Amino acid sequence: MRRHAQGPQADPALRQSQGTVWSFDPDTGAGTVVLDDGRPIDFSPEAFRAGGLRMLRRGQRMRMELDEDGIVTILTILTLPMPLVQTRPQ
Repeated sequence: MRRHAQGPQADPALRQSQGTVWSFDPDTGAGTVVLDDGRPIDFSPEAFRAGGLRMLRRGQRMRMELDEDGIVTILTILTLPMPLVQTRPQ
């Protein structure tokens, strides 16, 4: 079951969110981040690769961008800037 943020179209502040890595599968590149409000949100291997990352560990702070449906399109470590050229999954 895919979990995603609810209602970013109603709340533009959710378009860019922060959270903490809860799980990460290095074989697939997929994982789960817990938003600061406690909601879990899954991210795809495409969103992981779009941020230029190679590995994550549980507890890392992340910044992510979500599309209008609340799906993570890109994520990166909080202390790194978002990539200038953002690759969004098709």
